[in-house]
Amino acid sequence: MKRLTMISLFLMLVLTFAAANAETSPDAIREWIDGDVGEGETITSVELDDNTLSVVVDLGSVNELYDGYIIDLATDRASSITDTLLDHPELDAEWEIVYINFENVGYFFFTKDDIETNEYNMRYMNVYDNDYNSRITTVGEAPAATPEPDVSSTVIEALARYRIGEYYDNTEIDSITINDDLGTDTPGDYIVLVRLIWNGKNSGAMAREVLKMYSGDLAASLYEGSDAVQEVAVSWTVPYLNNGNGKCSYERKADGMYLTDEVWTF
Repeated sequence: MKRLTMISLFLMLVLTFAAANAETSPDAIREWIDGDVGEGETITSVELDDNTLSVVVDLGSVNELYDGYIIDLATDRASSITDTLLDHPELDAEWEIVYINFENVGYFFFTKDDIETNEYNMRYMNVYDNDYNSRITTVGEAPAATPEPDVSSTVIEALARYRIGEYYDNTEIDSITINDDLGTDTPGDYIVLVRLIWNGKNSGAMAREVLKMYSGDLAASLYEGSDAVQEVAVSWTVPYLNNGNGKCSYERKADGMYLTDEVWTF
């Protein structure tokens, strides 16, 4: 009897360990968060890859919704979904970043720390079509079509915006452009062109050191964040230094982004 008890205890420990280390399926996550959207709304896909959880939500018909309500609705749904995720500790080790894409409306992109500290807000929301009035129609009419963005390039842009906004002092985003890399044979490879304005008030030498550091950090972050980023070019304008300019270019190698060129006019 004692031997059987020990065997039973051992089997229970093995099963408990296996359950704790089993990966959670996207279907299971989808089932958990299905109740976080309203009637007529749908969770269209859930993917979990490299500690990034991607959720696509169809908010249904928006032909009678005005812009503020659409954004409030998306914010409410994102909050409910993230609350549900945090209520499942068995999923905790499997994700660090969550990307919630509301089709043809916009997206949220934030880290687990952002959610746990309630530090996320509308600065993570990117509205694809700001002219909501063009999509407000009478009942029965179909809303005007809005081109659906490429999700991969959208995630890359969100990564860049998040890194810049959180970690680079005195920095404004002028533009972020993501182009197809025609120099590779792999579809979906990209070249990221970032134009930034730095409002620091330092000497030219100090500015170059800071901006080169920021540029290298951004290139490294994009390297870690997406295998699709093949090249990164970061251009700077510094108003304090008579609108002087700088540019750092990087190319992807097997073990990181390597600086291939830098130009400074101050």
